[in-house]
Amino acid sequence: MPNPKQINYVLPSTYDDGSALSVADIKQVNIGIRPKTGTAGTYPLTAIDVTFTPDAQGVSHETLAVFGSLAPGDYIAAAETVMKAGGVSVWSTESAPFTIAPPIPSPPTAVSVS
Repeated sequence: MPNPKQINYVLPSTYDDGSALSVADIKQVNIGIRPKTGTAGTYPLTAIDVTFTPDAQGVSHETLAVFGSLAPGDYIAAAETVMKAGGVSVWSTESAPFTIAPPIPSPPTAVSVS
């Protein structure tokens, strides 16, 4: 997908032991981005989402703008949950690769022949 605008994720509803998890107990969601050619589980670009308000379908969204201006290239994203009590999940399954395309210039103007 070229030039996506946001990263989407669904908050967990259970702990890794299967017991119920309350969204009120979540401190933040860390979102990581790595180059497609990078190492899985290593995210040199990270952002913290503390507003994770799910939409009607239960999906939370974080804008890619929180990472600043990403250089053109192919990237992969993942997320981890941080609890108020201190527990941190493993990183999620990684997203499908996405592409940041280079900006396309406008064409020249006032072209004429003399």
